[in-house]
Amino acid sequence: MRIEAMSSLKYKSYHLDADDIEAANMPLYNGWDVVKRLRPDMLTSRGGCATGALQIWVNGKRIRWPLYPTEMVLKTALVGAPPNTRVSYWPVSVLSEIAPEHIREIVYHDCFDASMAAVGNNDAIFVTLQPGVYYEENVGSFVLSQTADARH
Repeated sequence: MRIEAMSSLKYKSYHLDADDIEAANMPLYNGWDVVKRLRPDMLTSRGGCATGALQIWVNGKRIRWPLYPTEMVLKTALVGAPPNTRVSYWPVSVLSEIAPEHIREIVYHDCFDASMAAVGNNDAIFVTLQPGVYYEENVGSFVLSQTADARH
């Protein structure tokens, strides 16, 4: 019973979906706002890891070298974040480029998570976008029209 309760708490802390975003009673400007305001445990690693989010994946692709966040993003990134936030610039940069309405699901894998055998899967945020929404590094999330989508 105790393990089940801990798993449930971890799930609630490390998982978020479009319904959670839609139900938020605050303005959310980008994916970074979504994580920072709705699931701050992803940034502090509730499980006791030395770091928070260091890596980020979007639609199954690890984003390795996003542009360094702009001065404005850096100045506002930690405003409203928990005081013990531990995160690298990769998640901040990528999440800042994703519109909240484009997010289907976000899941955080802490340092103890062994559910996936891949490099860069620990201390990582996994973002799944809505169908028809794409992400391009250093551009952001966008919707392709059905005619453009058919050409790909």
